[in-house]
Amino acid sequence: MKLLKYFLYNQVTIMSDRKPEEVINVIKMHVDNKNSFFEGNVTNYKFNMHRRCGKYERNSFVPIFKGKVILNHDGSEISIVVHLHYLVAIFMIIWTVGILVGVYNGVFVHHNFLPVLLLGILCFAWLICWQVYDGEIIQAINYLKRMLS
Repeated sequence: MKLLKYFLYNQVTIMSDRKPEEVINVIKMHVDNKNSFFEGNVTNYKFNMHRRCGKYERNSFVPIFKGKVILNHDGSEISIVVHLHYLVAIFMIIWTVGILVGVYNGVFVHHNFLPVLLLGILCFAWLICWQVYDGEIIQAINYLKRMLS
């Protein structure tokens, strides 16, 4: 269950020596720039952004970053919640339940073990999705750290 929570919701904290005003200005400058890594919006000390996809690139598993900048005794604390787009998460859950119902129906109702192969497909699909999502998070967090250092 922890894996599912990690896939759907993750929390990250970045510490910075800069003042909150500086941090939010740097984030705003990068989000407003059309050639930047991120796109989204910044209001007050909160932001909502995701990685900017290329002109011909589509990626439903781009993580969404919702964060806020908090004054800390040594500078700023950037608290970020990372999650999948809600429609993608709902689709993945419905798709998974559908496959599990199909496997249950095939094995326990019709006594056919061929649908067990669907479990392999399910695991493979989740592994690919998780790797793409995790890679996106790592790349974006590293970019944020470089941006704020």
